[in-house]
Amino acid sequence: MGVGGWSTTTPNGTRRDLIFSMSHDVYYTIIGVFESIIEAKKVAIELKQLVNDIADWYRKHPTHINDSSVIELTPPEKALAKSLKIEWHDPIDWIEFFIRQFGDNYGKPEDYICYMDNCVFVYTPDTYSNQIGEQFKLYFEALNGKVYREIYSDYPITENINFANLDVDIICKVPNQSVADMLSKQFNIKTLGHIYQTFKGASNLTLQMPCVTHHRDYNKIEAIIPPKDYLKAEKIYLNEEIQWQQIDKGRVNEDKFFIYDDATRLSLWFMRRDTSFETESITYENDIIEFHAINSSSIAPTLIALINWLRSLGCTVSYTFNQEEG
Repeated sequence: MGVGGWSTTTPNGTRRDLIFSMSHDVYYTIIGVFESIIEAKKVAIELKQLVNDIADWYRKHPTHINDSSVIELTPPEKALAKSLKIEWHDPIDWIEFFIRQFGDNYGKPEDYICYMDNCVFVYTPDTYSNQIGEQFKLYFEALNGKVYREIYSDYPITENINFANLDVDIICKVPNQSVADMLSKQFNIKTLGHIYQTFKGASNLTLQMPCVTHHRDYNKIEAIIPPKDYLKAEKIYLNEEIQWQQIDKGRVNEDKFFIYDDATRLSLWFMRRDTSFETESITYENDIIEFHAINSSSIAPTLIALINWLRSLGCTVSYTFNQEEG
């Protein structure tokens, strides 16, 4: 059998009816946790190169992308599967989808491989997938990594897996009282047992997200909005969101909108989405702030941005992954 107990190909490489209908989008994050930071960095670099080589192969073989009758491993995937003795039956589909849909206009597929500390993250871009990332799971396990995964789908994924949920606990030791007070105010720890950090309306205007400045794409707008000016710009952005809602109701003129260009506005939208999260609770005792059961639809960029922001404040941060599958 192929990925996750199913196969998209017959033995001669011709496509059979997919168990995953193309109308069902699957998004996943696969995390490999390794013994050391050095090991994780090495794995991430090699995996980025693999994804880059696969993408280059698709760029050089455009007819392959447009031919839906045949689906087979690319040469880089065949070479890796052979060298690591991995049962790698199906190509990583979202790389092909990415090249077909975006070309080189919206970054590169290897941008969706990242690492932090001793963890390597792989996550699907907005192109979706019809797979569950089993290739990356096998790859990490072949390199002695412990694997965690998050899979979003609106229907049973395989005969063996109906879901894969992942959340993260963060323990944050604050360096001084001023940072503790700032974080307490930022997350309203004293009054909220639950925080949903996604914009919903005027009541959330005070819940801005300074961790956005640590998103991997923030450098693309840094010249327009320096990090020190971000919260002011974000407040303008959030006010614009409210105004759009009011325009839909015919109550506001269109001349009161966001002062930055459309590309910057779209970047803010994506980065806010990628750093939004839910958490069951946030507690603060002595000099320790704990985030319990953080989850996000984009756990990789969310976690990296949040932890890097906390560390930039002088906090000492540790975290653990909690996996649930069924």
